[in-house]
Amino acid sequence: MPQSLKCNSIKHFRRMSMKKILSVSLATVLVASTLPSLSFAATNVGQGEVSSIAPADHAKNVDRNAVLEAVIKDPNGSSLKTVDFMEGFTYDYASSNNVNGFFGTSDSDPLTSPLGGTAFTDSNKGEAAVADGNYAVTDAQGAYPYHRFEVDVSKHLEAGNEIELSWQGKTSAEGKLILSAWDYTAGKWVVLEDETANQGGNIVFSKVLADSKFFQNGKVQAMVHDAAASKDAVVDNSKFTMAWFTDTQFYAAEKPEVWTSMTNWMIEEYSKGRFGYVINSGDLVNISTDLDQWAVADENLTRMDEANIPYGVMAGNRDVVNQDTMEIDYTNFWTYAGKDRYEGKPWYGEQMDNNRNHYDLFSFGAHDFIILYLGYGKVREDETIQWTNQMLAKHSDKNAILVVHNYLSPGGYRSQDGTYIFDNVVRKSPNVKMVLGGHYFGADREIRTVTDPDGTTREILEVLSNYQGKDGAEGYMRLLTFDPATDTVDFDTYSPYHDDYNYFEDGSDDFTEGYKLEPTEAVEVPAVRQIATDYIAVNVFTDDVIGSVSNLASGNKASVEWNELEPLTQYFWYVNITNASDQKKTSKIYRFTTNDAALPEPGEPDPDEPIESSFPDIIGTKYEWALDEIEAMVARGIITGQEDGTFKPGNSIQRQHVALMFTKAIDLNKVVPPTPFADVPKTSRFYDEIMAVQEAGIFVGNQNKFYPIEKMTRAEMAKVLVVAFDIELTGTHPFTDVPANHWAAKYIGPLYSSGITAGKSKTIFDLNGEVSRAEFAAFMYRALEYKEKNQ
Repeated sequence: MPQSLKCNSIKHFRRMSMKKILSVSLATVLVASTLPSLSFAATNVGQGEVSSIAPADHAKNVDRNAVLEAVIKDPNGSSLKTVDFMEGFTYDYASSNNVNGFFGTSDSDPLTSPLGGTAFTDSNKGEAAVADGNYAVTDAQGAYPYHRFEVDVSKHLEAGNEIELSWQGKTSAEGKLILSAWDYTAGKWVVLEDETANQGGNIVFSKVLADSKFFQNGKVQAMVHDAAASKDAVVDNSKFTMAWFTDTQFYAAEKPEVWTSMTNWMIEEYSKGRFGYVINSGDLVNISTDLDQWAVADENLTRMDEANIPYGVMAGNRDVVNQDTMEIDYTNFWTYAGKDRYEGKPWYGEQMDNNRNHYDLFSFGAHDFIILYLGYGKVREDETIQWTNQMLAKHSDKNAILVVHNYLSPGGYRSQDGTYIFDNVVRKSPNVKMVLGGHYFGADREIRTVTDPDGTTREILEVLSNYQGKDGAEGYMRLLTFDPATDTVDFDTYSPYHDDYNYFEDGSDDFTEGYKLEPTEAVEVPAVRQIATDYIAVNVFTDDVIGSVSNLASGNKASVEWNELEPLTQYFWYVNITNASDQKKTSKIYRFTTNDAALPEPGEPDPDEPIESSFPDIIGTKYEWALDEIEAMVARGIITGQEDGTFKPGNSIQRQHVALMFTKAIDLNKVVPPTPFADVPKTSRFYDEIMAVQEAGIFVGNQNKFYPIEKMTRAEMAKVLVVAFDIELTGTHPFTDVPANHWAAKYIGPLYSSGITAGKSKTIFDLNGEVSRAEFAAFMYRALEYKEKNQ
């Protein structure tokens, strides 16, 4: 049976107000088109995981009270925690006037040229409107052809929206295409992705743009050009260097000055060209739940960000293992080092599970690298292994370095994780020739030889590095200098804190080993270069929820209603899927156009119709009294369940989750200047939501801190609801445990008089009692009803 939720059923569950109505007048729709069937940067569902879409993509004459449907299948057959139907938008030639294209050629590298080109003809626009194999083509003899696109996305530059640049096309058989975006701050092109020709097939580029430098007056500029080298190309045999630091946990906990010295040195040396990229192999902090330690980590990473140093980080055991429960919890890692910190950076590739696993792409001369990071605790999961092998195969033309926190121990022994990765990834990926890891104190290396399917042999250099802050060993980090001329890599070890080289004296700190780089020969390419665009789009994945379905069995249909839509208007939507392990996937964006039929008159719901629960832990429990309100809040997309499919109605609600609910429930006006909190960095998962409620005057914090994971008390609940819903400060209450001079007293009277709370008993309010998830769902729903009746 399909599972569905109505956005305006059960009492009067109509949407109060949509934060953003993402629509385009039918008059502006140029032609019907079909989005390319491809893997986007923001889109990561596999084939067959989302099917039987209704309305069909690009459907017309759809009812203005639309029913959205999709069959959702988990690749492992597991049930799905939530399926969120979300609002989206697509700028392309098929449905928007906000895309301008230009074509041209350049005698020199287009990356060194300012904005230019001749405007696309109407024929070019039609060829680039649909991914149908009809191309807008530009050839060049002895020059570089390019296509440049300018897209006005000003109406969607809002916090919470993910803006993705997507291009599909091809080049000549030996060509190499580069996708770049214009950096308005620096006044130059920034390379986002590059791909060599795909045996005559299409090349797909997709990149999320998260950095403000790529936007000016609401516009983003992108360029794709053929960068194939000339026939007399030679391999650049210049040496180049990467830096590597790891296991900073004791610096975050006890000696922040050591980490500061390392960051100072990296910033200074990077500015001199000493190295081009930095690797981190985990254990940023010592106690995963200690926010003071995360603040130290955040300060150092932020300084690297501000210095524009390309780098990658990963989670070690200390970053994600709760030392009290010994369970793996990525919450704080995601807050301070999740994908939001890195998306939009030109070297950042694709990621899995909010940066638990990810890869970076970086080039030194003619030598391209993929540096792939596997976060601690789940490296042996089938989904991780499958994703890793797919990414390495996708970039099989690049030199691959794997970074795994606990891979090699002193003596050259691999850990269980290391052995599993070696057997299931390293052996199967011919471009992997180096694996780096930390975790174990010491420095060591091992060289192993594998035989690939073609009969050739490959040497794998495995290296351990961890100085872990022992007295006298503080601040040591590695420098990896590659020499293409001799096919070697030289390791040096240096501590900026001690201004000293090589902590160990047994040769494990300073050594040279063989490392054969690709390419090793000049690449012959045709004199004629080509750029052919099949489809260009900018996709917007908003955070506006249309409706949600919880606890969906794999292979079942989920559906929600999207009501009171405008006539003859095009709408866009997509699906967010969260599985039982809290891993998230996103579908492509679909679109449909409404008819102009009148909306039916709303009917009254049947008060005797039983309410079905989205969660198994409400009906039959002491929290069943809140069932109606919980279901109403789920239907509005304001709350969801837990990763195991339950609601946990008795769990106390965190302050950061209350902030999130307010941003989903009501439009927030800015009434006070922004005042950032010391314990909520910009990389925090809920930074935008917390700042929104602060600027709305709902939360003020305490001593410049928000305390995001602290539980909300009933006194705090009274204040935030009265302020957020503008409840008049009148009325009395019967509670004998609320002193007249208590700071919350002036809010409790209005809350009681308005019928939002009746207290713990007739005379007890329980000021310091924690608010449960069931209670806050009920309180906020009643406040929403109060606002509707009194606005």
